[in-house]
Amino acid sequence: MSSRTFTFTVEAPSGAPSWFASQTVKTWAAIPGANTVNDAHAGQSTPFSGATNTGICDAWNGAIADQVRGEYGFFGNGGHGDYRGNEAYAIKIRSELPRWFRLLNRSPESAVSPVWNGGASTNNTPAGQGENPGAWAAMYADGRMRSVHGWYTPQYHNGRVWYPMQSSASGGSGNSGHHAWSFDRSYPGLASAYGQTPLAWSNDAGPWKWLGNSSNGDRGTSTPAPVTNITPACATALDPVTGLIWTLWGDQGNWASRFGSLNTSTEAIQTASFPVGGYQQPANFGAVVYDPAWDGVNESTCRWRFFVAVSSSPAVLMVCNLKAANPFASAAWSFHSISSTVQQAGLGAVYHPPSRSILAACPVANQTGNLIKIRVPTNGDGTYNSAGSWAVSPVTSGGVNPGAGLTVGIGGGRTFGKLKMIDDMGNGQSALVYCGSVTGSTYVYKLPTTEIT
Repeated sequence: MSSRTFTFTVEAPSGAPSWFASQTVKTWAAIPGANTVNDAHAGQSTPFSGATNTGICDAWNGAIADQVRGEYGFFGNGGHGDYRGNEAYAIKIRSELPRWFRLLNRSPESAVSPVWNGGASTNNTPAGQGENPGAWAAMYADGRMRSVHGWYTPQYHNGRVWYPMQSSASGGSGNSGHHAWSFDRSYPGLASAYGQTPLAWSNDAGPWKWLGNSSNGDRGTSTPAPVTNITPACATALDPVTGLIWTLWGDQGNWASRFGSLNTSTEAIQTASFPVGGYQQPANFGAVVYDPAWDGVNESTCRWRFFVAVSSSPAVLMVCNLKAANPFASAAWSFHSISSTVQQAGLGAVYHPPSRSILAACPVANQTGNLIKIRVPTNGDGTYNSAGSWAVSPVTSGGVNPGAGLTVGIGGGRTFGKLKMIDDMGNGQSALVYCGSVTGSTYVYKLPTTEIT
């Protein structure tokens, strides 16, 4: 039996940090020391006047996990009326004393107009920019990404942070316009650790790259910026084998509408109408890409690599065979009802190979930190069993509660894509990471090396 092995050259000391090595398996723990996002503001430019930076975590935003650097980060989070800063933050989870730091400073207010004044925006300037303007421009006047309601959107791959699509409806609901961007994590001058000076702003795009097909992100127009016919999206998942980011879109409370992919090598975007109607894709939604070969299944018998979207209303899994001749055709899709246990706002999802399972959670909604395990049905040889049952079971968590004190609801610490996994903490063990507040701790959940129960 052959297996596929992924090798990472990690930025980490030999072995896991001592605080993680001593942590009990299947528990949440706050990373030791001062580790809040707000700690990264020390000695740097403060958030905009008339606004706070709470939207970096509280708004409908996601996070990224960089497996090479062992980083967890927020890039340009905010959007709508929550926060208009487009700075970037990261924390090195594998270090002995992880600390949040800012990679680069935000665009100044001179590039972000009209100025948000605490609940209403002034008239649009000719550039059509601002946190909440009537024109749904995708970028600020300096050419950098406008802070965005990303929901599950951001992914990290091939040295870049990718925002393949934006979550709002095509008419501009969410006040953030169509987005398709990448952020070069190796851009010269970016800070790489706590205590370093973040890259100063200059009047150019900097590390941001606009992937749309309009040269200026449709600044100053009243229509959304076209992005090669791509629709805004809610749930995205990265296939690290092919480098494709897959996404399924459906506006909050409406039906699934479109399915698409972004090629992180060529930047090509492909999209088509969702092939099967009648399945809802609301805000509380998560997705993974899963390949049975990752679990040591014989390559010659591994016929499946698939995108699995976890919907909570109704409680159903939308499964697409990515090895099908046409993943955009209805024949590539199957739908599986699951336990209503997953019905909780702001679902986050990752795939845990030792368990051959999707782990889903909303530490805010369940107020316990517990996880939901959704096991992929397999045959005796580990291949996918298309007729099997996707069993749902709870996984009780110990330690601290990462959702304590956070509020469920719009603008209140939803999980969305902020539940991420660091595949290797330096000792072969994986960890979930979650941060739901700029003033609160960053939490790590220690996963076992065997199947979790």
